[in-house]
Amino acid sequence: MEGFEPGRRRPLRRKVSEEMEPQSTAPVYMLMDDEPDLSPLNDKSASPLSSKKGRGKKKSPEDNPNKVLPLIEVDLHIYELVDTTAGMDNYAMLQFQLDTVRKTMKDHCRRIGQKIVFIHGKGDGVLRKEVRALLAKEYASCDVQDASFLKYGFGATQVTVRQR
Repeated sequence: MEGFEPGRRRPLRRKVSEEMEPQSTAPVYMLMDDEPDLSPLNDKSASPLSSKKGRGKKKSPEDNPNKVLPLIEVDLHIYELVDTTAGMDNYAMLQFQLDTVRKTMKDHCRRIGQKIVFIHGKGDGVLRKEVRALLAKEYASCDVQDASFLKYGFGATQVTVRQR
């Protein structure tokens, strides 16, 4: 387009002179001294956004109620929780696994919409029953269901935190 230059916000002003020949169709332009330099800013400190008030404080991700929370996976297999099971009987191992469930739920029970997957394994179903009983008793407001069969098989339970 005639009268425009890439990167300019307004067209350049045409130089009017008596010496111009009327047959010439090529426009003649001149830069005005009062026009600002519109070249890209290389200095980040001189950014126009940094001068605005209220931009200095960054909000944490927890402040946004509309964001999608990442899925939390907790593997309850005893060999994933402790280095050695020496000196622990089956009851002590079960209680340690249930304490892990309690701690995880306590840490995330205020994050509405948070999904937590407890991987308990298929086995005989003892840990699965105990985990579901604990969640039904202490966290009745949460939704409890089987986790994705494609990803976890029959060995996982998914909890979705809801309002109290």
